[in-house]
Amino acid sequence: MGTMKEIAEKAGVSVSTVSRVLSGSASVAPNKRQLVMEWVRKMDYKPNVSAQILMSKRSALIGIIVPDFLNLFFVEVLNQVEREATLHGYNIILCNSEGQTSREREHLASLKARQVDGILLAAVSPSSPILTTLKNGNIPAVTFTQELKDFDSVSISHYGGGSLVARHFVDIGHTRTAFIGPDADPKFQGFRDYMQKAGLEIRKDDIITLEDWKQNVTHEAYLRTEEWLKRMGGDLPTAIFAFNDMTAFGVLHACRSHELRIPQDIAVAGFDNIFISRESIPAITTIAQPNEEIGRLAINMLLNRITGKAPSKPERVELEPRLIPRESTVGVSVV
Repeated sequence: MGTMKEIAEKAGVSVSTVSRVLSGSASVAPNKRQLVMEWVRKMDYKPNVSAQILMSKRSALIGIIVPDFLNLFFVEVLNQVEREATLHGYNIILCNSEGQTSREREHLASLKARQVDGILLAAVSPSSPILTTLKNGNIPAVTFTQELKDFDSVSISHYGGGSLVARHFVDIGHTRTAFIGPDADPKFQGFRDYMQKAGLEIRKDDIITLEDWKQNVTHEAYLRTEEWLKRMGGDLPTAIFAFNDMTAFGVLHACRSHELRIPQDIAVAGFDNIFISRESIPAITTIAQPNEEIGRLAINMLLNRITGKAPSKPERVELEPRLIPRESTVGVSVV
């Protein structure tokens, strides 16, 4: 097991730089941080936090509540969260709300009983009752995937991501497009607004509405798209935007069952850039969220809040979405 001094020597940086990286400071350049973390893992460095925890009377537990364990986006974010938490001597307790506010309340009560030091939350909705409880309580909390008033948060612009998909469709010549997902979602709002600015309307019949959190959204998307294709007959748009990649897989399945070629007959784009979106056939055009960065920033925000290093006002970070064109819209896989 290496020491901070040894890690600094291997990485070619100062001990203070290593210390800042381990404390989650944003003052270290990303390339230096990555190099330090590589040596931290190679040398199996473990900070001696036991005495600090005993002195501060902390539990060294962090609770995490997400709405869907089946959505690989959350799996990828939580993988980074767990790495960072372990590095700082914390264990995590995972809770699946299954898209239900009642389950969120149950999990919060359980986490309080376990005396967790803080909570990471992807809320079912911006109006979830759990948010009022957390705001009025004394457990530090950080939200991710959405920016919420009164909380530290890490998110990307879903509205901006939807706009990027719309621009991509327009740029490659699509004039009639469809959407599948919650029609109140900011992704759809960004998509629709860009289309309107381009002089293109999305027909009401071309909006396939899904609930926000379906536990098997891929199969639900398949069923709903099947119904839509049968209802529309041959009168189809030439492109469809699925509000996440898990939904896009269901759309692809339904289109294949109707012998539609992707993207020649209908192009399909998703959102999240989960790892299997580039492995599917065809590979899915999607909006990339920096999943690892979201996890790292969220857990470090929470640790700073727990240890009293955070600013008094809520800290909000909004990361930029990025479009990755692949076979499902352009016929070739770029990334």
